[in-house]
Amino acid sequence: MGLKEKKVSVLIPYKENNDKHREFLWSIVKMRYEILMPDVEICLGVDTSQIYNRSKAVNKAARKANGDIFIITDADVVFSKDLIRKITDAIEEYPWVVPFTRGMKLNKTATERLLMDGIPEEIHAQETDADCVITTAGPLMNAVSRENFEKIRGMDERFKGWGGEDDAMRISLDTLCGSHYRITGDILHLWHPPAVVYRDYYIDNIHLLKRYMEASGNIGLMQSIINEKEIMT
Repeated sequence: MGLKEKKVSVLIPYKENNDKHREFLWSIVKMRYEILMPDVEICLGVDTSQIYNRSKAVNKAARKANGDIFIITDADVVFSKDLIRKITDAIEEYPWVVPFTRGMKLNKTATERLLMDGIPEEIHAQETDADCVITTAGPLMNAVSRENFEKIRGMDERFKGWGGEDDAMRISLDTLCGSHYRITGDILHLWHPPAVVYRDYYIDNIHLLKRYMEASGNIGLMQSIINEKEIMT
């Protein structure tokens, strides 16, 4: 089933912090969505908490969304137009999808070169352009049906700052909804100045993530963790 039958909403967590560089990146990425993927609904979730909460931002975006399929990604990630079709096809058979095999975290020089070229429609990444390559499921981008996103009550807002929230969602989806499918291909993460890491909360995040890991594959135990979340409204 294609894009016309299943509406796609892209959920983008965003932090308003007067960072001109990130604002510029988002303006380019947003324009790219509007030109290349006009049928896709863009839902920006802004969190203004003193300690940025990415999970809360994603959940805010989800409450705005009208789509049947949620693509959760960041404001500095770009991908080929054809990936939307691959995601909608895969969601027909699988409960959720990791839409890449390599997430290329581009360095500053590669990002500036790509922006100068206007970010082409098709993404052809080279590892030499990247500071690192992410191959694990979860970070940078994933896709899930609205039904399954709601089944796990969205992302866990007890995670603060960055770290652990994507892994927790991955483990809960695999346990309660079924194993994910991975699409072959590259996505690009554009360079920006490093974000603030909230060390005081990182340890709490690790402890919470450990609970998810211990509940992996155990439906009853995982459901009890999910039931602790605030109900999405």
